[in-house]
Amino acid sequence: MKVKELMELLAGQPPERRVVLDGFEGGYHDANAAGEIPLVLNVHDVWYYGAHEHAPYGDQEADETAFFIGVKPGINR
Repeated sequence: MKVKELMELLAGQPPERRVVLDGFEGGYHDANAAGEIPLVLNVHDVWYYGAHEHAPYGDQEADETAFFIGVKPGINR
């Protein structure tokens, strides 16, 4: 998904609507973190890892900067 697509999806939403993400085995978590992150692309190919990794990764520098939305433990917003 690109930022443009996300903006189009959010455009008609009420500004006070809750944003949630899938829980690990079920349920939903409140999104509590967002921001730019550097990524090395396509480094993992097993199902239990995301395809990309935070840069730097080993000796690899970032391929691009992405926008992260997620859940970080210990952050209350």
